[in-house]
Amino acid sequence: MFLEVLALMYLAIPLLFPLVMHMGWDNTWFAVILLINVNLALITPPMGGVLYIVSQVGNIPINNVLKGSILPVVIMILVLLMVILYPLIVTWLPGLM
Repeated sequence: MFLEVLALMYLAIPLLFPLVMHMGWDNTWFAVILLINVNLALITPPMGGVLYIVSQVGNIPINNVLKGSILPVVIMILVLLMVILYPLIVTWLPGLM
């Protein structure tokens, strides 16, 4: 939430990917979890860059944008929990190929 997206990915992937491989977890599952977390960082206050862009482009007060971002944040957290608890959601379709 405090880093820009590219910096976050440049830091997280080299640090966490060897751990993922050592634990025997699926690469696709790890990538989906990482991308959901990165998207959450983009819309989570206080550093959510997308919130400030929407506020400036739409000429909307930041308080209204923050109130409007609550539901998507909650939904993304629920999706993240589902993906973590049920990895088959992510790995089923790629497993068919």
